[in-house]
Amino acid sequence: MREFYPIIGAFNLHLEYSGLPGSETGGRLDVGLPGALLMPILRSIRKSIQELRDLLSLIELRLIGSSLLIVYEGDWDRAETGVGWLAKQPESMSGEDGGTEETNEETEGYVEEVEEVEGWEEDEESEEDGSDGPCVVRLIDFAHTRLSPGRGPDVGALKGLDTLLGLLDGRIASLA
Repeated sequence: MREFYPIIGAFNLHLEYSGLPGSETGGRLDVGLPGALLMPILRSIRKSIQELRDLLSLIELRLIGSSLLIVYEGDWDRAETGVGWLAKQPESMSGEDGGTEETNEETEGYVEEVEEVEGWEEDEESEEDGSDGPCVVRLIDFAHTRLSPGRGPDVGALKGLDTLLGLLDGRIASLA
């Protein structure tokens, strides 16, 4: 995980590049963020994945060929601005509250809310319009996704998300 979420200078990780096509410039491009910026970003990514996992555990469908897209800001100045924005968000959005476990009683009826297309679109629009966050997590590629009533949630997708959550936990622990 440290290759995907590097700390600048910690492993002397850098890329050699030859500059833009047609230019004579080139050099070394350092990769990574300072730990103080990377930690809140990782926590926010982890929280988003946990929320997705919790939601998918309530829905009876099969995610065949779907992917998880994780994008975070690698530019120091923009990451710093994004982390500042993240710090101003309520704990429920920032991923800084530590625990994300929900009981079935707390999530009952959530699937019905998700099925209301109008409410979902409003949430999606409001999230995109005002977000200056340093990272985003999206589930993509739904071409072969199918509802599977009576078969329970997709245990393969849940296992994959659990594995990713464990890897993120390990990276977060290594930075603490």
